[in-house]
Amino acid sequence: MSPLEPQLQLAEATARAIADVLTGLGIEAVETGKAAIVPRGTDPLEILPIPAVISKVAYVGGVSGGNIFATTLAGANQIAAAMGAGNDATGSQLSDIAQSAFSEAANQMLSSASAATSAVLGRPVTVGPPETTVVEAIPDVLDMATPYVTRVSLTVAGETCLFVQLIPQSFVMRMSAALEETDATHLEEDLLDGPTLDPGWVHGTSLRLDAELGCARLTTDEVLGLRDGAVVVLDRAVDDPIELLVNGTHYGTGRLLLDGDEWAVLIEAVAPTGAALDESSTAEGKIDDVDELISKKAEGSD
Repeated sequence: MSPLEPQLQLAEATARAIADVLTGLGIEAVETGKAAIVPRGTDPLEILPIPAVISKVAYVGGVSGGNIFATTLAGANQIAAAMGAGNDATGSQLSDIAQSAFSEAANQMLSSASAATSAVLGRPVTVGPPETTVVEAIPDVLDMATPYVTRVSLTVAGETCLFVQLIPQSFVMRMSAALEETDATHLEEDLLDGPTLDPGWVHGTSLRLDAELGCARLTTDEVLGLRDGAVVVLDRAVDDPIELLVNGTHYGTGRLLLDGDEWAVLIEAVAPTGAALDESSTAEGKIDDVDELISKKAEGSD
């Protein structure tokens, strides 16, 4: 799996959600381009004709980033007309009524994109209220706290639109884990369906181990007030147990420690949830032989 595949899959899913909303408004000529990773240091809106209309929402719940939908003035008028604003769909100006109608459409699109993101991540994604502005110059929309930026170009009734996502690291980790888990599941199913089950492949299979310290819940005002150097208090203390996740599944607990100049985790308890074990057998001891675990799964499939 390519390191960029999770971000691209998320961009494609959210762009489809945006296009579905536009089509649902009655705009027939909606075309979606190919998702792309925006290189670091590149403005994701640099290809947008100016003046333009931009709507954006920020993620809330302790993560940075957000979604941005941008289009030309004519594109905004097309969308506003589809919302029943009754304005000139080809106009070069955006009236207050048209801007209000476009803002409502953008709210629907960005909410749908957030729902698509939730489906990809397998967990709820919350965003703040949308902000819509008419700009005469390309604004700086990059958030230095988000390591990945994707962009999808759309054509709406002949007008250029852009959908940009500022993706936090936590999203990428969860998407990578989910994709790896899906690939492992398909591989296991293929082996079980074959004439023989050779457990030797397990020993060379790569799994992703994540360690989660905690999280924080912030209001929209608190998130918007964050600045460089701000301190966000998590819901756990530094000496509290760390949750260990293997391919996104709880696998055990540990403690933070400093190994030289690097952070590390001391594993205190391992409790595989995917093994076909009851509570008593788990309490008595762990299965150290992976071959035995595969045999138990094979017996369970019969």
